[in-house]
Amino acid sequence: MKHLVEALNRDQIFLDVAATDMTSAIQETVRKMVASGILAEQLRESVIETLLQRERDTPTIIGNAVAIPHAYLEGIEQEIVLFVRLSHPVNMGAPDGIPTQFLFFLLGPPNLAAQHLDTLAYIARLTSDEELDASEDGYDQRDWLAMPVNHSHYHKGYTTNHWLSVFRVVTASG
Repeated sequence: MKHLVEALNRDQIFLDVAATDMTSAIQETVRKMVASGILAEQLRESVIETLLQRERDTPTIIGNAVAIPHAYLEGIEQEIVLFVRLSHPVNMGAPDGIPTQFLFFLLGPPNLAAQHLDTLAYIARLTSDEELDASEDGYDQRDWLAMPVNHSHYHKGYTTNHWLSVFRVVTASG
């Protein structure tokens, strides 16, 4: 959880990323990571290919409008946790049928895989039905991060308030 809070506090956040599927979401996010200095240019192609292979082997779309692409590669020296909000929800075949709009990218060296698994599990728990109370009305300084561009596409109660609650839990924990 600490790594997620640190990522949000370091502004490792990309909003309104244009994508039509997981492949374009990965490619555009990695391009932005390189452009912003989060990832070295020489790692671009290996990171893209590793993330795409991971998606082919076992998709990382977990439902509730969330996916958690993750990979562990030589050449990455420290853990990278990045939040992405797509410009529009995209049907990526989520198990619950909710179009995906929120991605948490986790990258790191192979020796930190266990640490990443803890972060991965925390994100999965945080974004599950059981962990969230989406009924709060108040707003705080990070609320704008959670606002979907078009939350009318959501059903099962996954509206703006759902995501406000996610970010309240994360930022309050740090």
